[in-house]
Amino acid sequence: MTSGVYRIVNRRNGKFYIGSSKNIEQRRNKHFRELRQHKHHNINLQNDWDIHGDYNFKFEIITVCENPLECEQKILNSIDWKKSYNIQRGAYGGDSYSNHPDKERLKEILLSNLKSKKI
Repeated sequence: MTSGVYRIVNRRNGKFYIGSSKNIEQRRNKHFRELRQHKHHNINLQNDWDIHGDYNFKFEIITVCENPLECEQKILNSIDWKKSYNIQRGAYGGDSYSNHPDKERLKEILLSNLKSKKI
């Protein structure tokens, strides 16, 4: 079991999602399963996944560490937010959709996208 920080990178546009876990392999599998099922909590990542396809995304381990949230926060503090899919600037663990201040608007966008794709 590997603990640390990872990123999911869109090979087409260079955008990325930063996350951390005490079990990176398990978290990777959950991300990709949710993306393939069109149920990922991050609607921006999900939209690009739907547009570009799974073959245009890669999963990378950035660093292995014992305290993944602390390591993730250090990385989040240094990234270019214009290129990030991350919704919040803090490493809180768990999905950031549930606590997002604009959750209702994001929910409407997600529902609209799902309806238009007839998934």
